[in-house]
Amino acid sequence: MKKLLLLLLLSLGLIGSAFSDFEDSIAGFVVLDHYQCETYDYIVIETRSGYTNAQVYRGYNHTYEGDIIYGDFHSYGFTEIYDKYGNELGRLWIDDYMVGRSTALEWCYGD
Repeated sequence: MKKLLLLLLLSLGLIGSAFSDFEDSIAGFVVLDHYQCETYDYIVIETRSGYTNAQVYRGYNHTYEGDIIYGDFHSYGFTEIYDKYGNELGRLWIDDYMVGRSTALEWCYGD
């Protein structure tokens, strides 16, 4: 019985941490997708604090121009992306964040 209770508590802890990742996420609007950028996996996301340059590792079908996604778009490295309900959609690598429009365009289209 104690093992079952411990397993239940651990499971609840893991579920809680997954929700907190989503709750801490930032909304982003995909303004340039992997079909528009020079490199096939690059996208540009607009947030309240500027633009985020990212590479799609998983979830291409959720990162088209006009899509709204959620994740940690204000730090470098990997981040999971979610829909508005907290469902995981994929994974991005954040190359740069809080950049201006010209930097985002240069990153997407090249020099």
